[in-house]
Amino acid sequence: MKNTLLLTGLIAMLFSAGVFSCKKIEHSTNPTPANTKILSFTKITTIAGATTTDNYRFFYDGQSRVSQILYTSNDSFQKNTSATFTYSNDTIYKVTTLVKTNIIIERDTFITNTLHQITHAYLLNREYNFSYYANLVSRETQVARGDSGTTISASRTYTSNNSDWLKRSFDGNLTATFADSGMQINPVLHDTDLILPVTVTWTSYDNLLGTAPTVYTHSNVNSYSDALSGYNLGGAIEITVVDAYGAVLRDKCIYPKDLATEEYYGVWPAQVLRPGDYLQLSSFVTYGQTIYNNTHLLKSKYNKTDTTDIVYTIDANSKITQTFATTKDNQLGLITENYKIQYMTN
Repeated sequence: MKNTLLLTGLIAMLFSAGVFSCKKIEHSTNPTPANTKILSFTKITTIAGATTTDNYRFFYDGQSRVSQILYTSNDSFQKNTSATFTYSNDTIYKVTTLVKTNIIIERDTFITNTLHQITHAYLLNREYNFSYYANLVSRETQVARGDSGTTISASRTYTSNNSDWLKRSFDGNLTATFADSGMQINPVLHDTDLILPVTVTWTSYDNLLGTAPTVYTHSNVNSYSDALSGYNLGGAIEITVVDAYGAVLRDKCIYPKDLATEEYYGVWPAQVLRPGDYLQLSSFVTYGQTIYNNTHLLKSKYNKTDTTDIVYTIDANSKITQTFATTKDNQLGLITENYKIQYMTN
């Protein structure tokens, strides 16, 4: 009897300690193995019933850095290109050429910090500056540049939770700079100086169908720069400049869409970040590396002009084989993007 009581007490202690627990053990999703890299992917985009197919093929150097990206498309407006990446200390040089003729069509330069994160990106007609909080971009400044040097710039800040983006905020402030020369149309077209003060007109092309452009006019601007505050329409915006004698700025500069005052993000909390994430794919083809590094896979993003929802197909080895995004755009309607991804290991 004494032995029975002892055994009963021991079993009770073991249960209280959780040794004989019947609770299901949950394991976090395993990340894609570290030696797995994207070999290629096909992006199928459908807008208003029209479908295009873009193909990307990636090559890597001995340090697993992207050395070349081959791009082809069935879109007749796109050119088949080859982009090569050269690494030198803190600088990455990207040269894009036409596949058939090897003619250079673009030269881009990226500057990195000691953690190899891109902090400055100088691309054709645009420039980006990135600040980071650990792995996450915390602030982003974009500068749109016209052919003659006119610029329009804006900055956005990001807030996060558990190393995932929550929100991107734009303060509504745009700054433009422009040259001191332009052209006189009458009586004969010729180059001339812009005489201060000038009139600067900001024209906003909002994204709502049927909406007329919104115009902001700043008169008596006694400088070769101007600022617009409180902008919250979200669409592309451009400036024109004219002086009292009718001389106009030769350059045309348009800041692209994506100026929503606020943009919100959602993630798949049970799916850790890995190659094939929606945001990573877009930055990968531009920079040869990822700019946006959440802890988890992006699930959604939305602002006043469009809403995007993303789902992923993940195989038994934790690799994303398909990334599917659906965007409801106020201007373009429904947009679908289907990425089909292939991998390599070494």
